[in-house]
Amino acid sequence: MTIGRVPLALLVLFLGAAPRAAHADSDFWAEVRQPGTRAYMEEVTRARRALRARRFNRATQLAQHASERLPERPEALVVLGLARGELGDSEHGAAALERALERDPGALDDPLDGGQGADLLARAGHHERASVLLGRLLGRMSEGPNRQSLYVLYGDVLSVLGPERLSDAERAYREALRAVAHDPRAAIGLALVLHRQDGDEDEWRQLAELVATRGRVDELLNSLPIPDPERFARKAVALLAIGDRTGARSAWDHAREGVWAEHARQASEALR
Repeated sequence: MTIGRVPLALLVLFLGAAPRAAHADSDFWAEVRQPGTRAYMEEVTRARRALRARRFNRATQLAQHASERLPERPEALVVLGLARGELGDSEHGAAALERALERDPGALDDPLDGGQGADLLARAGHHERASVLLGRLLGRMSEGPNRQSLYVLYGDVLSVLGPERLSDAERAYREALRAVAHDPRAAIGLALVLHRQDGDEDEWRQLAELVATRGRVDELLNSLPIPDPERFARKAVALLAIGDRTGARSAWDHAREGVWAEHARQASEALR
């Protein structure tokens, strides 16, 4: 059979080869524009495979070497940062991600990379950078469990940043709770936000009591990517909700640092 004057078998062969030819052509010109690109990307691919296989030391080694080849490129820095984070080195992991984002603000636009990267940045204390990244990610994501968990993280990092971001933190937590009504992390975060806003006392008490009566509050709080004063502030509202004024006052006293120090002081004084 022919189409016009071109045999069908030949046309199929041509069309099947076209994407591969286009890809090879793209690789060729990328190498022309930036010598070493091909070897760099191959090494990044190997580093990604090691990261997925949870071979974090190997991923770190490959990504570091790739980054040394082309230090102005972000891809290897993303893998390097994530691998170091998995190894427990939040400080250097976050520093690598910061360098990647400086080179390309979209370096962490992949939802999986971005969510993991935002958590790592928050754990290293880079809450402003994490909030920017999460806002960018959430603006692109469709509904789903990953989106819900990112809204919880978004609320956590926004609440750390001070009074000017508190209404944004409230919206993030409410969006998370809209998807999963009894998420304890979102519930205790929203309870603290409402307490700080002098909001609906019945609502924040109900939310905090829900978390407190479930138990394992300290385990929950210790898992959060927030500073210690923020953990104590959440503990304070949980204890207050179940009537433990002495424990709540002690927790507020431990929360008297950072941007929310004055709120914690006033809350503690109110219980004396």
